[in-house]
Amino acid sequence: MPKLEGFGEIRKGNEGKNKEQLEIENHARLILKDLGLRIEDLRGKKVLDLGAGKAELAQWAKKQGMNIINLDNFTGYKRDVPENLSYIEGEADKLPFPDESLDLILSHGSPPGITQDREEVVRIVKGAERALRKDGEFRFGPGYLHPAIFEEGELFTPDEENTFSTEERMQRIREKSLEFLKSINPKYNGRSNRR
Repeated sequence: MPKLEGFGEIRKGNEGKNKEQLEIENHARLILKDLGLRIEDLRGKKVLDLGAGKAELAQWAKKQGMNIINLDNFTGYKRDVPENLSYIEGEADKLPFPDESLDLILSHGSPPGITQDREEVVRIVKGAERALRKDGEFRFGPGYLHPAIFEEGELFTPDEENTFSTEERMQRIREKSLEFLKSINPKYNGRSNRR
């Protein structure tokens, strides 16, 4: 099957779609795959895309009859987003939503994963928990928390710092990220966070 660079394979049935539409759809599929979701998992839910960027997921979901709320702190993205989408300029650690008002919060390659401040990670996770309904879920990734949130020596001993392979480093960051997230919410399971 043909590929669009950076977006994976193009699925059959895409005849008649322009390159931009294909890129949006493939990026949306990548987001869902990385977060362990299918488009059907969003249906009937009030969903927030945290760090939405150009809102590719929301654009594709809209074509599937679903609405996603988008939030990003970079104001430049908003001009590239179709006006028929809900787009809020705001901060991930100050969600402008009432308590227990969302079913699902998604964050692909955005906070808290890219956040380099430990306390900000805590505020983001606590804010998401506050905004989620009782059975709500917060999924973010791919990857783990940014290594900068850890104190010197917290990830590696001096000997490990000099001898660990890349794979061993990634495993340690994964373990310490999970440990830290469980310190915020003991129910965190490493794949998603249900309230």
